[in-house]
Amino acid sequence: MDTETEQLRRAVGKAIRARRLMKDLTIKSLSRIAKVDEGYISELELGKSNITLNTLFKLAAGLDLDKPDELLNDAKREVYSLMKEKGR
Repeated sequence: MDTETEQLRRAVGKAIRARRLMKDLTIKSLSRIAKVDEGYISELELGKSNITLNTLFKLAAGLDLDKPDELLNDAKREVYSLMKEKGR
């Protein structure tokens, strides 16, 4: 069974990937723009790594988001829905 932390980590990764694809960016191009290692972006998108605040801000800027919390809000909505379904 997935922990809430694992669910949130995957949801953040999914949000990063979705926003990146909406901007028609590759991981390589986002890496260059945001100055974040390609491998780390890949690990984040796959839900294998936790994101740091510094990286969150860099990726949000690289994705040209108004606020970095847009990525977190996407993830929170998904995880909160799952938690509600489980009756927590």
